[in-house]
Amino acid sequence: MEELKRITPGEAESYTQLSIYDPNVCTRAVAFTLYPSSTANPAGSPWEEVTYYGNPDYSIDRYPLEIMLEEWKMLSNRDPGNLTG
Repeated sequence: MEELKRITPGEAESYTQLSIYDPNVCTRAVAFTLYPSSTANPAGSPWEEVTYYGNPDYSIDRYPLEIMLEEWKMLSNRDPGNLTG
């Protein structure tokens, strides 16, 4: 698994920005940037907002376990070749 790395806004141009509402953001994110937040922190220290990025050539349609289950089903449905006769 690739480690999440912090990148600069300039480096972010070579990545695909991900939505935090994307159900696959946790598996697709490979980088992030932090920006000063316009929301005031009641504790006094400034907050930062995070933006997650993924590789532009990486896409995930299904979880790995779904792929494995599909392969298992295909193998278990094979004709075992035991002919009676």
